[in-house]
Amino acid sequence: MEELEARDYRAALRVVESVSRANTLDGFRHATLDAFATELGYRDLTFFVGATAEDAFADASPAVLGRAGRMLDQYVCGYWREDVYARPQALAMFRTRSAVALRELPRPASTGEHRYVEQFLVANHIHDEIGIKLDTGGTGVALIGVLGDGRRPFGPRDVARLELLTGPLSGILRFFTRAECRTAERPALSPRQREVAELVAGGLTNREIARTLSIGEPTVKKHVTRALAATGCSSRTQLAITWRG
Repeated sequence: MEELEARDYRAALRVVESVSRANTLDGFRHATLDAFATELGYRDLTFFVGATAEDAFADASPAVLGRAGRMLDQYVCGYWREDVYARPQALAMFRTRSAVALRELPRPASTGEHRYVEQFLVANHIHDEIGIKLDTGGTGVALIGVLGDGRRPFGPRDVARLELLTGPLSGILRFFTRAECRTAERPALSPRQREVAELVAGGLTNREIARTLSIGEPTVKKHVTRALAATGCSSRTQLAITWRG
């Protein structure tokens, strides 16, 4: 790795501190791009998320910043299929590295790859790029694109300081993707059943739940029974564990 200076480490800490305040996955994506612009000086950026790296290229609603916003419609309407970072050789590089510069990739070989470079990147005045992979280890993958206009070519130091961030950012991404998985896996309950399940998970008795929701204890028992049936749980303890995820 290129030797970094103290200012690079301080900037990385400020990026992590800034994005750690996000409350949602979408908020994290936008906070990351804002921090890259503010703290690192990269102003044309994309942030794609998917179950795998291959899926991330097909993300139809990525977060974008700067000139990337003007390129988004072109990309999601077809150019993502020809992205040079989606080639097997590039994906193989991401297995051992988390940041790869465009200049490090094999030269475009197919007609589609040439079209991507000439009619998409160059036509939009993008002459440099660094691709970054954030891997959660099973719950999702993010791909961040740092785009450059060629006025200041990206060098080894750019790659090194972006690689420095991939560990902490992958950890934060893992938190949000796991939370989304838990939400998606929760069974469909009525609003009242959800309230009761939340209170059961909080350790409240039926009598305490009845007082909290201003309903009768027999009604609470019915909601608990239906919540148990819907979740496939056999006890209140199991329901609490399942609900807390």
